[in-house]
Amino acid sequence: MKVVKVLWHILEVIIICYVVFITACILFRNGYGYTQFGPMTVVTVNDVNVNDFENISNGSLLLIKDSNSFKVDDEVFYYDIRNQKYIVVSDRIVNIEDGKYIVDGVNENNEVVQVKLNNKKIIGKNYVKIGILGYLVDLLESRIGFLLLVILPIFIVFLYELIQFVIVFRTEKNSVRNSGNNNTKMVDKVNYDDDII
Repeated sequence: MKVVKVLWHILEVIIICYVVFITACILFRNGYGYTQFGPMTVVTVNDVNVNDFENISNGSLLLIKDSNSFKVDDEVFYYDIRNQKYIVVSDRIVNIEDGKYIVDGVNENNEVVQVKLNNKKIIGKNYVKIGILGYLVDLLESRIGFLLLVILPIFIVFLYELIQFVIVFRTEKNSVRNSGNNNTKMVDKVNYDDDII
């Protein structure tokens, strides 16, 4: 029974940790709709943008660090618009003109075009890739995933803790009642005849 309780508490900690992480990911969205913790932007690679990255596979999670300076031939990650929605893509800088960076991008018709970028649209050039964690983050950030994998587990943890509280409360109440009955003093029967003069 102790092993089950320990495993349950470990599961509770895991659930709380990933709920806090996903909630933070949702709360710390920038103006482009991506999670950003200070200089670090979190990007999931999925079917929408997988073809826009070199050597990065579908389902990867990218942590892209903001950079201060860029030069020609740097591969940079930037915000691009596709189907009236911002997505993150990567391309190499081919030129720098008037403080703007020019990359050979791809338009919605898959034609190579030159795109001028200002510093606001460029996320950075240095990144860390984490395996297939992008699939999990995409699932957890979706409505159904958030409901099934965040709200439901938290509700189960809350329900379990509420039941444990009621059990402890009843046990304590019964032990107080029982100890109250055991502490009553036994008084010998009073003989009223002794009080008569």
